[in-house]
Amino acid sequence: MAADAGPKQLPKSQDRAEELRVLRFLGLFARLDDESGYLHDLAEETQKISASPISRDHVIRTAEVQGIAPLLYYRLKHNPAGIPAASMRMLKGLYLRHRLLWEVRTSVLGEIVAGCEERGIAVTLLKGAALAHLLYPEPGLRPSSDIDLLVPEAHIPAACDLLGFMGFHLPPVTSPKAYLQKHLPQATLSREGETVRVDLHHHLLKQGRPNRIDVAGSSVPPLEFSLGAGGSAARTLNLEDTLRYLCLHFCDIGHEPLSPVSGNTRLIWAADITGFAGRYAGDVDWERIGRLYPFVIGTLALLSFLTPLPGALEPVVPIRSSAKPAGVGEGYRGWPGAPFARHGLKGSVPLLKETFFPTEWWLRLYYGLGIGRSVYYYCWVGHPLHILTHVGRLARRRLGAAPG
Repeated sequence: MAADAGPKQLPKSQDRAEELRVLRFLGLFARLDDESGYLHDLAEETQKISASPISRDHVIRTAEVQGIAPLLYYRLKHNPAGIPAASMRMLKGLYLRHRLLWEVRTSVLGEIVAGCEERGIAVTLLKGAALAHLLYPEPGLRPSSDIDLLVPEAHIPAACDLLGFMGFHLPPVTSPKAYLQKHLPQATLSREGETVRVDLHHHLLKQGRPNRIDVAGSSVPPLEFSLGAGGSAARTLNLEDTLRYLCLHFCDIGHEPLSPVSGNTRLIWAADITGFAGRYAGDVDWERIGRLYPFVIGTLALLSFLTPLPGALEPVVPIRSSAKPAGVGEGYRGWPGAPFARHGLKGSVPLLKETFFPTEWWLRLYYGLGIGRSVYYYCWVGHPLHILTHVGRLARRRLGAAPG
């Protein structure tokens, strides 16, 4: 399975109950700390899943789709807990594949960062491009299908010139509509037999997104790190903005659903959020976060039903115990991430249902409700209205671009 092509979709015929069980199991691996109690639970659950009738290949395939196959191997390589040798070899192959890809990416990233510095282009590494080096024990443990870079809109032409000079293929930007999206069409480069893909962002999130972030003019310094030992110095968003961005990105409706259960969410994104929050638990002003951006606390609370939170968060993050919301682990599977054109007439009715009536767990994530607030308004009014507003925005955009 090629790592650079991004995770493949899981078959829609997959039994939902079995898929949820596999997700719950894999959720134990979407964690970056090494607390002894957690590792004991990990070994116990691994033995249970090994003794179950669930196909080992299905577990590995799901892990790859969810972006945590390398983490699965990393946790199991010294204690396979009954996992067959053939399955461990398959996991090791995926682990090595992602590690090799990140070696190539890191080299290219170093060239981009150095080129931006020479040309006076302000570039900020986003998501996996930063977290692979900042947060994970090895960059290859954080799979990603592309590199996300944030550049001020005024610097976009210079950044495109740099990528072109490096040999990237950039689809021509022939319409101002390209700047209404959050990033330009994807740029690609072939290097050492691998394809490196770059998304050049001029905004973090799409227009109309609840809690959309604007980082322009922020007075808080960004997080700085090195691209490998002795590598180029790079930067990402500051602590608060990173947490906000990761939480909002986790449940964006524009992501393509890759699973009949998890939809548009990924376990690796959950690992990003909880791992980052745990790593910097003592540095974040949680009182300020709770006051200004309560959806961050709410996201951590909702993710705690999917994957264990790091122990470092317990004394500093005020997460109240609450009833488990319906549909934990079930992400958004509707439009626009799943276009109607792909489903045909027969599949349109189920897709409409997924679009207008997603699960409670996802609604709470997307609208920043956490676990304490009522979800009924968003179930019946708020979310359908948001979708219809999005439809209207797209219609106006297309009418505005129509000739004559």
